[in-house]
Amino acid sequence: MNDAQGNDEALIRQVAQGDREALAALYDRYAKRVFSMALRLAQDGREAEEITQAGTFAYQCAIHGPPMLGQVTVQ
Repeated sequence: MNDAQGNDEALIRQVAQGDREALAALYDRYAKRVFSMALRLAQDGREAEEITQAGTFAYQCAIHGPPMLGQVTVQ
């Protein structure tokens, strides 16, 4: 296992414990890659942004369960 992979695993554990800074770190690390892949598939910048955001939201839901409606509108 390389250092980046080990660091990712540590960040994922922190996210699972509710650490928003760890989630932000993972987002910062991978958002450009995810956006680039989404842009290649969607061929539209806005749609690629939505795909990237949806992926982040889906990851949060997978770790923490779906949020209450009030939490979604605040975030």
